[in-house]
Amino acid sequence: MLWSSGRRSAFRSKSSSSSSNSISSVVVVVVAAALVVVAVVVAVVVVVVVVVVVVVVVVVIVQPMINGLLN
Repeated sequence: MLWSSGRRSAFRSKSSSSSSNSISSVVVVVVAAALVVVAVVVAVVVVVVVVVVVVVVVVVIVQPMINGLLN
C-alpha cells in the first residue's frame, strides 16, 4: 500500500515536471518568435535607412550634376 502511494506521488511529480517542461518549451517558442519579429523589424529598418540614404545621395549629388549638365 505504501509503495503504491509512493508511486502515485512520483507519478504526480513526474507529470508536474512534464507540464513545467511544456511551459518552458512554450516560453522558448515565444522567445524564438519574438526574436524573429525583432530580426524582421531590424531588417525593415535597415532597408528603409538604406533607401533614405540613397535618395539623399541622389538628391544632393546627382541633381546638381544634372543641373550643371543642363546649364
